[in-house]
Amino acid sequence: MRTVTLKCDRCGATAEDDKNFLKRVAVGVNWGGYGFQAADRKLEAEWCRECLIKTGLCSPQNEADEKIAPPAPPTLEDLIRDIVREEIEQRGVELETTC
Repeated sequence: MRTVTLKCDRCGATAEDDKNFLKRVAVGVNWGGYGFQAADRKLEAEWCRECLIKTGLCSPQNEADEKIAPPAPPTLEDLIRDIVREEIEQRGVELETTC
């Protein structure tokens, strides 16, 4: 029986006989047209799931993934709230809230 050891091109982590351990990551330039052609220059590597999650290329699927995932960028709504709060603090304005 033969054992195949897979190695992540980014972090060097290894696994044996696990078809789902590595995913192909490719970066290329498409000079117009649709999709990549064989003649287009493309860089490829194989990364493990942890590297994909750490770089934000793969969404976290469970709590363990959430711990290693980068923080989500603020939404437009969050940014607007922050700007309004800063303006209120700088000007000392009190807002009336009604419900």
